[in-house]
Amino acid sequence: MPGGDGRVLASYLSLLVGGTRWLDARSEGEVGEQLELFAAGMPPGTDAQLALFGEIDVRADLARIDVPVLVVSPSGGLLITPIHSRELAEGIPGARLATFDCGHAIAAELPAEWAALIDGLLSSVGD
Repeated sequence: MPGGDGRVLASYLSLLVGGTRWLDARSEGEVGEQLELFAAGMPPGTDAQLALFGEIDVRADLARIDVPVLVVSPSGGLLITPIHSRELAEGIPGARLATFDCGHAIAAELPAEWAALIDGLLSSVGD
């Protein structure tokens, strides 16, 4: 990270991605391993991309989306909160909203439920 410590940003991202419950369920060693993986694999510009969350507003564009949309909301999400997911779904005509009781890393935390949801979406839109 330019002028910073990649491990600090990795710690922040671990909280955002895993959520508090997921992190609380991990041992100190498991959390340390995750931090090392995040810090080692973080591409340049990650910090700048995160900064965009506070600047970009696409709400005016949502009504023009005319394809099937499934908005997936983790109830424990800190990066994209349930309120933001609901606003997104409400702004897209015909969008469906699915909520999971987990953090941002839905596929890692609830893989079977995630796969069933995606399979259902793909089956509903046909070939």
